[in-house]
Amino acid sequence: MYTYPPLNAYLSDPYGYPLCPYTPGSILYNTLESCSNDTGSRQVVHLACHNANTVLIKGYITVHFGCEGRSRTVPFNIPDCIHLPIKNRTDIRFKTTLFQCMAVPVLDSWGMVSDSIRVFIYIKSTATARYLNNNKITYQSFTFDKCTSSFVNINILKADVIQYNALSDGKKRTYTNQDELRQYSSQGLPDPTSMSFHDLFVNGMIQPKTNYELGNGYLNFKTEDVPAAGEPISVSYLSLKDHYHRKLSIHTLFYIAIADGIRNIYTDNDALWEYGCKGIPNPQNVSYFNLFVNGVLQPPAVYTVTEGILEMSEAPKKGQYIVLESLKIKTC
Repeated sequence: MYTYPPLNAYLSDPYGYPLCPYTPGSILYNTLESCSNDTGSRQVVHLACHNANTVLIKGYITVHFGCEGRSRTVPFNIPDCIHLPIKNRTDIRFKTTLFQCMAVPVLDSWGMVSDSIRVFIYIKSTATARYLNNNKITYQSFTFDKCTSSFVNINILKADVIQYNALSDGKKRTYTNQDELRQYSSQGLPDPTSMSFHDLFVNGMIQPKTNYELGNGYLNFKTEDVPAAGEPISVSYLSLKDHYHRKLSIHTLFYIAIADGIRNIYTDNDALWEYGCKGIPNPQNVSYFNLFVNGVLQPPAVYTVTEGILEMSEAPKKGQYIVLESLKIKTC
């Protein structure tokens, strides 16, 4: 019998650090059509209607599962309708009096444990209303509770993708944010240290890192020649985050060779070392590979990688560039 690893769910901040649910500000109460008053407390809101209003209860739940200590932090937004027995505009302060949450595994149609879990949340709250009655400040409290659940995929990581596009004029060596083709994007060239990973393509051909310098707002070609006039220049950025919303870094290595038109197996001895190649790494030390032949990304089914050896199902045509990109994902 398969035993699912124990699940532990708790209230947290966006980064997975535990919070006490009874501390003001740990759980936020916001009306959908109101703004905070000037008391400075994020739990104080001004109700916009006379006797009923929708309150949005917000916070984060972090779920730990398995012996590896993996986790997933997910936001919750619970709407609830509260009723006030008063008719004038009212300031109201919310307080969490009971908070419970739990996570349970979800089975698929085959009775197997799926990639999803179900998170249950129960919140009981007290609202204290302050209003003016016969020129006197009056307080009135009432209690409401809410129970909800949601499904969460525990294996999906979040990523942001940015792509910079420009056209070469055949003369310039340096391209900046001002050269970007704005019909495709207007985010420019971000600081590469703020991203997890980037690749440069010129006319569809991936470029080794030794061919260029990339910085905040600029791209500089370090090669003797520059892209020909009219050739597209594309920089693809990826910002990958773990379940704690921490940035992950992706370290890359390039193996580059030129096909002789005969062989389908290439080794470290065939590498063009001037591009900073360090050979073909052990797959056990790599997260995943990308293989480009003549600038075209190849499906994983047509090649295999072992340490020092790249074997393809067919021999590339003579003179075509073979670029094996090795990527290792690490926590910053």
